[in-house]
Amino acid sequence: MSKNIERERETNKIGLETFFFSIENINYNKIIDDAVNTYEQKLIDLKNVKIDYSNIGDSHDKYAYSNFIESQLFSISEMRIIHLYKTFENKLKFLIRAAYNIDIKMFYKWENITQFLKTKNIDIKKIQCYNDINELRLINNSLKHSDNLKKDTSVKNIKEIKSSNYIIYQDLLQFYKRVENAPEIFITDLADNIFNDLYVFSEQRLDEIAEMFALRMTEDHALIFIEKLKSKY
Repeated sequence: MSKNIERERETNKIGLETFFFSIENINYNKIIDDAVNTYEQKLIDLKNVKIDYSNIGDSHDKYAYSNFIESQLFSISEMRIIHLYKTFENKLKFLIRAAYNIDIKMFYKWENITQFLKTKNIDIKKIQCYNDINELRLINNSLKHSDNLKKDTSVKNIKEIKSSNYIIYQDLLQFYKRVENAPEIFITDLADNIFNDLYVFSEQRLDEIAEMFALRMTEDHALIFIEKLKSKY
């Protein structure tokens, strides 16, 4: 067997098996949690401030400041979800590029990724946590492109949205909490599926490959191909 080919194949296999662990995974949770806790404490402190209701300015100032803090909390919650999806998206594209050595520019659309994996006999809907990932994708898109989650029909059936008459930051944080581990699970399971596509050859699969070539090659070409394949080992 060619030592270069064997070495390259085994290196690629090890790289795919350990893919997820080789990616730097900076955890922003503590930073975000600290920011949320800080602003929530400000709301608590504000509620305890006594107002002189005879002074309209005091009441207005408290109300305006409270709204400002709520808007900050909503923005932080939005960023947390958008960051989670962007990190997932980057890892997904990196995985596919590393595994198949292809240009990933076409993968700016989710449908293109789905179709590509389908050509590898990988059904993306059967990957673990697909539903959570799809909801994360929809929420991410809605937060980036829609002014009102509640009016966006693409996310209307997501339970954290469906159950609220008016979307508040707590709804977004509850959604995040539910799906935060989904990207890691999804990527790990997808890497396993890609490994099977690239390196696992059952007798049935080998028979299917043989039949595919038999339908395209003459016997003479097939014999030449067999000799060339043997020469690589």
